[in-house]
Amino acid sequence: MVLKQLSLLVIASFGLVAQASADTLVLTVNSSGAQKVNQIDATGHLVASAAVPHKRSGESFAVGKLAGSTGYDVATITNNATTGKGNVNINRYGPLNNYISTVALGHTPVGYSRIIGLGDFDGDSKLEVVVLNPTHGSRGLYLLELQTDNTVVTTTIHLDPAVSFGTYEPGLGVSDMEADGDTDLVVQDPTTRLIKFLPFAGVTPSASLSTATLDPATFGQTSTFVADSVIDLNASGVGDLLFRPDSAVQSGKTLWFLNLNLQKSGGAVKYLTGATQVLAVGKGTVPVVVDIKIAMSAYSPQTANVPKGCTVRWTNTDFMGHTVTTDVTGSGPNSDTQFPSGIGNNQQYTFQVPANAVSGTKFFYHCRFHGIKGNGTSLGSGMVGVVVVN
Repeated sequence: MVLKQLSLLVIASFGLVAQASADTLVLTVNSSGAQKVNQIDATGHLVASAAVPHKRSGESFAVGKLAGSTGYDVATITNNATTGKGNVNINRYGPLNNYISTVALGHTPVGYSRIIGLGDFDGDSKLEVVVLNPTHGSRGLYLLELQTDNTVVTTTIHLDPAVSFGTYEPGLGVSDMEADGDTDLVVQDPTTRLIKFLPFAGVTPSASLSTATLDPATFGQTSTFVADSVIDLNASGVGDLLFRPDSAVQSGKTLWFLNLNLQKSGGAVKYLTGATQVLAVGKGTVPVVVDIKIAMSAYSPQTANVPKGCTVRWTNTDFMGHTVTTDVTGSGPNSDTQFPSGIGNNQQYTFQVPANAVSGTKFFYHCRFHGIKGNGTSLGSGMVGVVVVN
């Protein structure tokens, strides 16, 4: 298959733009061990970035939204040399990027397994943590599906000896590679670096690999970058390949998204900088919180520019009560329902900006006690403010 590299795009800005459910999450760690979750949209732009609170260590990771998620989840595995089993856990984070809890998903039957991503093999719209046992002769996948009540459904898929891998090794990741709604397993020959995939029909693997083959050398990527994982970056319904740098020549670049796959002949290269190592990629959004301080009978900032889908949080530091009351009934923030007597000292009120809000939308508001509302298109007088969607 002949594929052509089209263009390069360097992500140099950490500005906030519109969120979308099809966006990609990139879990990174720096040299100090600090973890960060980054959100990239389908065009390769960085949408949002946030530090991961209460981080969890592990030997391999996955990031995304499992059943019951209100923010995002980070799955880890730690292999126990004594028991010979792998311990899988997830940290759950909420809509304010707040740590909620750690849930134990259980043990894999054998140790020295690794997480290779999240997938929906059984087609029930609940993602499974996909764990690979890479041991020759007993290679297999363990699918750990978290339920909304925090119970876990486990499915084992035996790959050996049913599948003829030849010289290819599973482990690059899982994604739909045929746009048929089924999750497939991406594999690579460690010597030739050629990449194929193993088609699945639900939880049943094919007996042989795909005929479609991708050669990284087509793009001049031989030893400089190595294939790392797969994710549907551009929301095309087919997985795209992620390459990481493996050379000092590319030391300034941390992440290489090659927006090309085994089924298409064009794409673009995306770079993400500012991290030492990529731990995992998945789908979802980074919770973004914009804070507005209420002090001395004023909102600070009075004009808040915010991204779509974010949470705006007002904190009252005054000893007197205040309100956040929309100027237009039925639209915008309104604290009166939650705090009918006003937001008290050190109390907080939050407003969720609609994810489908049109850029440029303005939500004008005022304090019912200390301000006069405007006409819905401009600020009123006294204690007033506006939230602007950008």
